[in-house]
Amino acid sequence: MQTVIDPDASLYKRYFKTYIVAWQSSYLTSLGEFSGSLENYDEIDWIVFFLATIINIILLLNLLIAIVSETFAAINESTEQTSYKEKAHQMVNMQDGFSFLF
Repeated sequence: MQTVIDPDASLYKRYFKTYIVAWQSSYLTSLGEFSGSLENYDEIDWIVFFLATIINIILLLNLLIAIVSETFAAINESTEQTSYKEKAHQMVNMQDGFSFLF
């Protein structure tokens, strides 16, 4: 018994092409490219779209946290200096207030 091999049915076309096309269309969909009707998209397209949306939100929140924590660290470093400066300013104000006694 001899098997017939179709020369057009290469390994790529038989197994990988549909997956690659699905990932490409899912990626383009996650970037906002909706071509034609939304009924043309498979379930995997919507799963990748929602995953990309969630990952984008997580990345943006991490960026926001990094910016805020960097600002907090910069302010926290100068806390001691600012505290001493404010105490010295209050002492000067108190001395000026009691200057009539001396």
